[in-house]
Amino acid sequence: MERDGADKVVELSLDGRASRLAVDAAALAAVHWPVLEELERQWRRRGGRLVVLLSGPPGSGKTTFAAVWEHLARQGRVNVPLQALPMDGFHYPTAVLDARTVTVDGVSMPLRRIKGRPESFDLAAIGASLRALKAGQAVRWPRYDRELHDPVPDAIPVLDEGVLVIEGLYMLLDEPGWRELRAWADRGIFVECPADVTRQALLGRGHRQGRSDQEALAHYNLVDRYTGELVMRRRHGVDVLIRIGPGRRPEIVQAGHE
Repeated sequence: MERDGADKVVELSLDGRASRLAVDAAALAAVHWPVLEELERQWRRRGGRLVVLLSGPPGSGKTTFAAVWEHLARQGRVNVPLQALPMDGFHYPTAVLDARTVTVDGVSMPLRRIKGRPESFDLAAIGASLRALKAGQAVRWPRYDRELHDPVPDAIPVLDEGVLVIEGLYMLLDEPGWRELRAWADRGIFVECPADVTRQALLGRGHRQGRSDQEALAHYNLVDRYTGELVMRRRHGVDVLIRIGPGRRPEIVQAGHE
């Protein structure tokens, strides 16, 4: 694995948009290289597929972490195949979200209103896909299309061997049904981030997605704040804990080695 003290400018696809992101040398040295080196060691001991669940509250940067790791692997800076697989592709289609209703704080509403909460995901399909990965089966992963605002089934061919980083809000959620997912993975990584930092990031994301200030704040209050508090409070199976500090500086505060 190539390691140097220079910042890296990487081309990533985030929120369905191409982005250029500068990853500073301090973050590379403190977090990215140590995590990747440990994953490489684990994979070399086992071979096949090493399944890693990467979770954290919305706006914590977990999607960026996974994308950076995949980028570094594709550039040959990591001596192991690595693929990032997002949980977002397992959203129920819009037609299903519109057809189902839920009650939130005594108010009945279409499930689509709380899209992003656990109820809006096809948990059974997530579990079936994880089991297929661990069984060594050929798997194609769904992708969430942010233009269509709907999942696209079987859009991503999954590596036959290497590190598979499955990132999503609820991959380490300690709730019925969700907690069983951890049994189908080899490692769990959680990104911990203060609520004031995630709030700012999420309101900015809402604006980039075309929401007005009022719409972005309403979505944050109904969905993002709830999900953030839930995953921070109800997490389990964490081997590596990454904490986002002042200035969004990450650090590893728990490093579980096999």
